[in-house]
Amino acid sequence: MEETDMPDRKTTPREQITAGRAALNAAIESLRDDEWDHPTTNPEWTGRDLLTHLTIAEPGLLARMRRILEGTSQLPPGFDLNVYNQRQVGKRKGESVATLRTALGESRTQVLTFLDGLAEDQLDVRGWHASGCEVSLADMFEILADHEETHAKDILTARAVR
Repeated sequence: MEETDMPDRKTTPREQITAGRAALNAAIESLRDDEWDHPTTNPEWTGRDLLTHLTIAEPGLLARMRRILEGTSQLPPGFDLNVYNQRQVGKRKGESVATLRTALGESRTQVLTFLDGLAEDQLDVRGWHASGCEVSLADMFEILADHEETHAKDILTARAVR
């Protein structure tokens, strides 16, 4: 294979986040309007709360990725990701599914633009995820995809027994 035929290293992260979003979209489309406020297997949140969380998480991960590139991704002392997530979801409680889906589309466009602008070697730059783990930018895209897939499964548990 010639060097020009080598796959771009950004292909894998793009495929990962595309698969994660496909799983999330399938879950969103499977819930009826009256099911969004049902409890889920995530004991703190309804299906709507989980969707709200995901609309907050992607821009947050993008901001963290930018900080990783800048070398400023250290977390403040005492930072608690769970407390942060609860507060952020609480601020947007009750938003419509349509509004949340629009926000997801906007943030995905921003994430893809960010990915497109990276040099391949920047995928290896390391910094801190909000959970306190040291990760590479490539890891951050995988985390984003896994996060959406995991919560898509949680959202599906809001469905009424049919």
